[in-house]
Amino acid sequence: MKNVLVEAAVAAKQHIDNLVGSSDAKAERKAELMKLSKDELCELIMASEKFVGVKIEDVVQPILADPRCAWLDYGTIAELVKAAIPTANTTNKSIASYASKYPEKKGWSIEPRKSQAEKTAAMMELINLQEV
Repeated sequence: MKNVLVEAAVAAKQHIDNLVGSSDAKAERKAELMKLSKDELCELIMASEKFVGVKIEDVVQPILADPRCAWLDYGTIAELVKAAIPTANTTNKSIASYASKYPEKKGWSIEPRKSQAEKTAAMMELINLQEV
């Protein structure tokens, strides 16, 4: 029997791994950078990309849109992102900001987070499964 909390964490990790670990994303980013002049490249580097090719918002967007990940609160999502991207300064407040501003600003689809009562019930179900 599956638990929604376990499924949520697995789904979020898959979304992160798809973007952060994708060799296609790295190759595409390299091709874009190769087109820049040295001056443009220096300016880009000086603007301090946190990591090559992927923005935090690109990682967070599919997690916030995935119904399986609705079980994860913003703090948990931030911790998952920081675990995968050690240079990220992601917080629960930054995730909440994406969720509140980006649907209107960028057309994101955001799944409402599950209530604490729903998460507690799922946790109790998980505990009961482990006792069997």
